Amino acid sequence: MAEPAQPQSIPQRDRKHFLLLSVFSFLILFVPLHRGDLSGSDDALYAHEAKEMIRSGDWWNVRFNGSLNFEYPPMFMWLEAVSMTLLGVSDFAAKVPGALAGFGTILLVFFLARELTDEPWTPRLAMLVLVSTQYFMKYATHAMTDVPFTFFFTLAMLLYVKGLRTPRYLVLAGLPVACALLTRSVIGMIPIGIVLVHLLATRRYDLVLSRHALLFLLTAFSLPAAWFAVEYHLYGPSFLQGHVSFVAGKLQSGESFQAWNAILRLLAFPRLLVTTYWPWLPFMAVGFYKYSRAALSRRDSSAVCLVAWVLCAVVPFSLAQDPFSRYFMPAFPALAILSATTLNNWIHPRRKPLLFKALYSLGSVFVLYAAVFPMTLLRATDMRRIAPVAEAHTPPQERVLLYTFGTREWALQNQLLWYGNRYAELITDLSEVRSRLVSGRNTVAVMNKEAARQLLAEKRGGITLLGESERFVCLKLTGSAG
Repeated sequence: MAEPAQPQSIPQRDRKHFLLLSVFSFLILFVPLHRGDLSGSDDALYAHEAKEMIRSGDWWNVRFNGSLNFEYPPMFMWLEAVSMTLLGVSDFAAKVPGALAGFGTILLVFFLARELTDEPWTPRLAMLVLVSTQYFMKYATHAMTDVPFTFFFTLAMLLYVKGLRTPRYLVLAGLPVACALLTRSVIGMIPIGIVLVHLLATRRYDLVLSRHALLFLLTAFSLPAAWFAVEYHLYGPSFLQGHVSFVAGKLQSGESFQAWNAILRLLAFPRLLVTTYWPWLPFMAVGFYKYSRAALSRRDSSAVCLVAWVLCAVVPFSLAQDPFSRYFMPAFPALAILSATTLNNWIHPRRKPLLFKALYSLGSVFVLYAAVFPMTLLRATDMRRIAPVAEAHTPPQERVLLYTFGTREWALQNQLLWYGNRYAELITDLSEVRSRLVSGRNTVAVMNKEAARQLLAEKRGGITLLGESERFVCLKLTGSAG
């Protein structure tokens, strides 16, 4: 097709499937959401920073462990802080923004597939593929930025595609791009790159040079620019250095360039698909091949859009120093549509209604099973138990000492910060902990049991055991020389 399809209002039959798939998606995401806890790598970090916004009353700045944190823009912490204000400070409230973003992305895929194709079953199949993509659904239940960023990304693409026919939507597309920039900083510019590639590849020079394109860019950059400008005005080079050095560190390291490592990073996304994207991988591969051939002709606008989307969402992250698999999340909505196009062509029209009836039955069984037999992964057992004990015995102005096997276990520190309302001092040298024993001031420490046993065997000062978990203990160090 030369241009994306022009969908009319949703027919009654489509509306029924859309509503049913929406209900199942919502239940799959939210039924188990109140169970489990927060991992320390990112979930507890963002949750702690959102809690700091509420505690301090300052929603403009991001704070971590009592200090300003210039690494991240504030959008996701704003979402979490709103959730916690409405629902209370809890693991559930911290996970709600990600789950809502995951649910919203599934809905957007339906409407985007309707814009890009003229096959009535493809939007339903695209929803089905995304809601059954385990990797996407897993991170939609995390308190992390990956799925919210994907939601803004997908909304920007939907509004852009609609803007190809009605240019005012192109202007509106700048709003989710602005939110993406305020979520992931410069990485949020990737949708702009897709728009530019698509307009040039399809020779839509009329839009490239139009006032709507200019307004799109102004809308996309004005809000993030305002936040960055105010931060720079308030904190000057400290803000700029903190933010830029963090972003640059994600892209490169001090090591010399090695071609083999670069190739391995480029293979990160294919490895992710081979290990996680089943049963949809064969269908997606066929769809990507088919659409890539169509995109090369530059006559199929939808093909160019989807192929450019996948490449622009994958290649920049593949070049990162540590291309974590979840960085590729923005590609999954496009992959769902590519898979759906192949499924739509391969499944006989008379079998599609039967297929969906069977899937609805299986979905009902799965939701009931998940409600009765939850498969909950506990990732913060130690700190959920220890952090409240340390908080109860530590004055508000004093920090909890944290010793974790002699290494900087940031994840454990993040969980201690989230599950307790005291700041932490992460120490890697056990001799420094010893020095606190003779410092003459009361201190509370959380440390792994092996190190605690060593200190207790030395009998340095008065030590009171306040609590323990499987791997850690909480001690009160009363500091007498001995």
